[in-house]
Amino acid sequence: MVGGTLRTMLRMLTVGTLLGAVTGARLGVLFVREGPEHFTALAEQCAAGEIRISIDRVFDLAEVAEALTLHGTGKALGKVVVTVSNG
Repeated sequence: MVGGTLRTMLRMLTVGTLLGAVTGARLGVLFVREGPEHFTALAEQCAAGEIRISIDRVFDLAEVAEALTLHGTGKALGKVVVTVSNG
């Protein structure tokens, strides 16, 4: 999991740990300092497949209101992504 509200982070640390134990999935929280110099190692781990990023739904730029609504509910089961085309 990358990012989220304090409530979501606390849920991940508590309920996520229990669900991980039951399902066998490895769940956790990774804290990274702000700034591009701190993101390089994280980006490399993602590219190498060491960290899996779960995407709940992908929206077009025209659907940004719906994307923000889904994100705001706190019920997304992964990242909410908005794509921007160069067209």
